Amino acid sequence: MFSFSIRRLIGAAAVVGLAASAVVVGSVAVPAQTLALPGAAESSVVTIDPTRIADTRYDIGLTGKIIAEMAAKFTVTGVIDTYIDSTSTKVPKQVVPDGATGVFLNVTVVTPGKPGFLAIRPGAASGVPATGGLNFDTGTVLANGVLVALPTTGDNAGQIDLYYGAITGASMHVIIDVVGYTTSSGLIDLAKRVEKLESPGVAAATISTGEQGEQGPAGFTGATGAQGDTGIQGDTGIQGDTGSR
Repeated sequence: MFSFSIRRLIGAAAVVGLAASAVVVGSVAVPAQTLALPGAAESSVVTIDPTRIADTRYDIGLTGKIIAEMAAKFTVTGVIDTYIDSTSTKVPKQVVPDGATGVFLNVTVVTPGKPGFLAIRPGAASGVPATGGLNFDTGTVLANGVLVALPTTGDNAGQIDLYYGAITGASMHVIIDVVGYTTSSGLIDLAKRVEKLESPGVAAATISTGEQGEQGPAGFTGATGAQGDTGIQGDTGIQGDTGSR
């Protein structure tokens, strides 16, 4: 009797290669406050309405079951097929934008044929994984939340990789809902703008002079001023002497 006893640390896949969510590495002091600046490889988190982007039971995202020891890769960014379970409807749309640096996923394994683990890795991963996101027994239904980095360049840009570690030939269904993503879009531009504000000698933007407005109506005539006092009359001059005859 063959006993499959491989175990992996749950949730370790959430941190594999996620340099995109590094801690803030610097700040800029401005009057009365300090602004945290993102580094070149940092990302912000965007939460979204949970959306089903993979369900092997209905060939959404991936076709057919996940086979043990066979990596399955698929794209999660850009316009992809999504699935509305309540109406059994397939809807193509963008859930995670191109260039996203990571995704928050809720991953469910459905009735695995053999006990094992499921690793959810960046799309560029290869070989047998050293960690797993879920550990399970035969025939169970088990879910777990994972955070996985996404390649942003190359052939695997925007992809994740699924690896079922179990006895060769075992298979199972997988359901994946995306609940958020990480992105560095806009952060670097913000940092540059803050740095520019802090740089000495940066000239202020020139503002165009507006057109001269129309002349307003003439004001009311002011009150007449008070008349000044009459001046004092001077003394009469002295008459000269009469000449001799």
